[in-house]
Amino acid sequence: MNNVQLIGRIAQDLELRKTQNDRAWLSFSLALNEYSNGEQHTTFIDCVAWQRNAEILAQYAHKGALIGLEGRLQRRNYTDRNGQNRSIVEVVVNHVELLGSKRQSDSQETTNTASSNDWP
Repeated sequence: MNNVQLIGRIAQDLELRKTQNDRAWLSFSLALNEYSNGEQHTTFIDCVAWQRNAEILAQYAHKGALIGLEGRLQRRNYTDRNGQNRSIVEVVVNHVELLGSKRQSDSQETTNTASSNDWP
């Protein structure tokens, strides 16, 4: 079983990208706050969203937005700009919910959801 559920804040500005085949995607870090021994610790989790999930996040979310997501873990290998081979573990998002944001006023509340099963 490979299933991940997280709630956290988007850690950077989102940039929707397209593959050569015109498939929408975006990658981002999700900041998770954890409390241990009375101290707060933040863990950053790398995530990637495809197609409709990516489009919804790019349109409605922003840095600091609180989201919930469900997905699966994936290990991916790539070569960086310096020619070094790298490996990354990331969450591939298959369902996302916009839960709120730091900028959102008390009078406006928007909840949008998306899910998709067609992954690369």
